[in-house]
Formats: sequence, structure tokens, C-alpha cells
Amino acid sequence: CAVCGFPIHAVCCPILATERIPMAFSIRSLVLSAMFVVCAGTVSPSWAEGELNSQKRADIQKLMDLTGAGNIGVQAADQLIANMKTALPQVKDAFWVEFRKELSAEELLKLIIPLYDKRLTHPEIKELIKFYETPVGKKMIAVMPAITAESMQAGQQWGMDIAMRAK
Repeated sequence: CAVCGFPIHAVCCPILATERIPMAFSIRSLVLSAMFVVCAGTVSPSWAEGELNSQKRADIQKLMDLTGAGNIGVQAADQLIANMKTALPQVKDAFWVEFRKELSAEELLKLIIPLYDKRLTHPEIKELIKFYETPVGKKMIAVMPAITAESMQAGQQWGMDIAMRAK
């Protein structure tokens, strides 16, 4: 396995077990899943109960705009794609080009907004907006893409270290 060093098998590396899972599908699923996990990490029951309140939706959108949540998600996906290209050199560049074309901050936000609605009350969202409008909040927004990218690299290294010890 190019990812973990073990012989390719479904338990260790389902991405590369092409006889069981089509490679393009499994890579696409892995990248999208990882991107969603990264983006949803900071994410009121009103979503489950019906339509999202329009004012709350507007405030969540404002929070997303302030924090650049959709763009951070796309940046995280770009980093993940770069890592996957290295780990999976047999995947043609054309796949990655087409995959990248499909990434959209707006589409990602459609998936993230309900998560914020589910986990945060409208007053909490308003407090977050206030925070992100402060100097400290603005700094957090500025450094978050670097923290996210470095966290992904650290997590990848951590996973490889664990895999090596587990051999």
C-alpha cells in the first residue's frame, strides 16, 4: 500500500483494493469525507423540526461569510488532493483536475449550514458573529487555513507513525 506500507487489502486500504471498490469512486469518497470532517468540526434542533428560520439562516450565512468556512473547506480539500496525489501516483492527473472542478464553496455551505443550525442556537450564532468581528476573531479567521493545513499534515504523519508501530 502506498499509504500505509502494508500489503494491499480491504481492511487496511480500501482505497487501493480496486478489485472490491472502483478506485475513482473510493478516492472521491475519501477526499469528500475528509473535507467534510475538516469543515464541519466547528459546527438547534430546528433543522429536524422543519424549515430553517430565515433570520437564523441569514445569520449562519453571515457567520460563514465572516469565517470563510466554504473557502477553508476548499483549501483543506486542495491540501488533501495534494497528499493523495503523492500517495496515489497511479491516479491520473485528469481525475484530480476534474475532481477539483467539482469542488464548490457554495455547495459545501449548503451542507454545513444545517449543521450549525442543529448544534447552535440563534443567540449563540449571533455571539459568534460578534466574536469574529473582534480583532481576536479576525486573527483566528486569518490563521485558521494554516492551522487546518498543518493539522492535516500532522494527522497524516501521526497516522503513518501509528501504522509503522503497529506492523
